Order: sequence, then structure tokens, then C-alpha cells
Amino acid sequence: VYVQAEPGSLIVEDSLSWPAKKRALFTWENIRDHEKNLMSFHQLKAQDLVVCGNPEAVELVKSCNSNTALVLQVGVDVNHFCTRPGVSREVPVAYIGRAVPEKGLPYLLLAWTDARVLERKDFRSLPWWYSQVQVVVAYSQDHPLWREQAPNYVVLEALSCGCKAVVSDTAAMKYWLEGCPEVIMVRGHDYAGDTVDLSRIDALKAGITRALELEASGEGRKWVYENFSNAVVAKELLEVLG
Repeated sequence: VYVQAEPGSLIVEDSLSWPAKKRALFTWENIRDHEKNLMSFHQLKAQDLVVCGNPEAVELVKSCNSNTALVLQVGVDVNHFCTRPGVSREVPVAYIGRAVPEKGLPYLLLAWTDARVLERKDFRSLPWWYSQVQVVVAYSQDHPLWREQAPNYVVLEALSCGCKAVVSDTAAMKYWLEGCPEVIMVRGHDYAGDTVDLSRIDALKAGITRALELEASGEGRKWVYENFSNAVVAKELLEVLG
């Protein structure tokens, strides 16, 4: 039994009663306070394996269960997420996703006034959305109640569709995306209060300018294919689940 639900939740507790030879649970670092949560602690101890989506989660889980593996939660369908023919990249800079401050929108709209904010469409329509954009920006900002815990899947999908990307250097982004061709990583993400940090605006503007100047080479898609495709992640998951 492999459960992808929050430690501390009732569904995870219920799964402990299901007949199984082995039990595995997935978590990000949002179990940061699990030691204060007796149900989370109990559920994590009961697993034969805890699959962790980032290094911070591994360190947190080790205090109650040493059997961990570092694997992404899901992969990217590279057959679906690819450039659609006949669609021109007429949008130079865009954000795609929820219009919330923790995704860095206040910085993007100040750094690049012509940036388009495009809502996240359904799975089937997204490749046509990405195919219109040259540079996707995901300037995630950590704050006390939220942290970027994963490689931004919008970025992975966009790269697979031939976009370039600009991201902040959050711990998760840095771990999973550093070194990826066609990704520009911009400093500045830690929580610094409710006021906008002017230095971050300048850094983001410079990062977007660099990304626009990059020649679209297809290396970003190749990198996603080799590291984050469904086939790669599924293989890694099957290996750790054993």
C-alpha cells in the first residue's frame, strides 16, 4: 500500500488497517511539526518506507523513521507536454498558475510590466498555453505558512513544451532545477516581511532579460525527459518500493 496523503490525516490513519505486506507513505516537508502531532508521528513510524519529495522532508522524517527514499511525487507526461505545431510564441513573458503572492506575482508585475498572467487551464489545454510563451516565470517566495517544497511542475511542463523559465532559488527549486538548461535561477526568496524588496525586483528583471536572450535550444525539454519524465520517476519509485 502506497498512500499519497498528508501525514496526520484520517485517510492515512484508515490505511493502517488495510491488509498489506508493506506500507509506504509520501510526504513533503509540510510535516515540519509532525513531532508536535502525535497522529503524524504514529503514522510515520508505522511505515515500512517514507518516500520524501525533498531533502528537508528526509531530515524531518529520520527522527521517527530511518527508512526513507528521495523521489518525486509524480513525473511529467512528456508525450502530452510538447510544443504544439502552428502556435507562435507571441507572449514574451508569462506566469501560469494561481494568482497568489507566494508565487511571486507582486515582484513579476513590478519587474516586467508587460508580463501576462495566464490562469492554469485544464490538463488537456495546457500544452497550447505553454506553446504561446517564450519565458515562464515562477518566482516563488517562502513565507512562514508556505514554502516551495517541490520543483514547480508548471516549470517542468513549460520546459517540456519548449519554454525557457525563470525561478527563484528556494531550497526545493535549487535542489531539483539547478543546472537545468534554459532555466535562469534568481536569488531572493526567503520571507522578509510584507513590503516588496526592491533588490529582488532588480534581480528578477535581470533574470528575465537573460532568459529572453537565451537561444531556444530544446535542451530544457531534453533535461525534463531525462530526469522528470513519467518513465524515469516511475522506475525510481518502483525501485524504492521494491
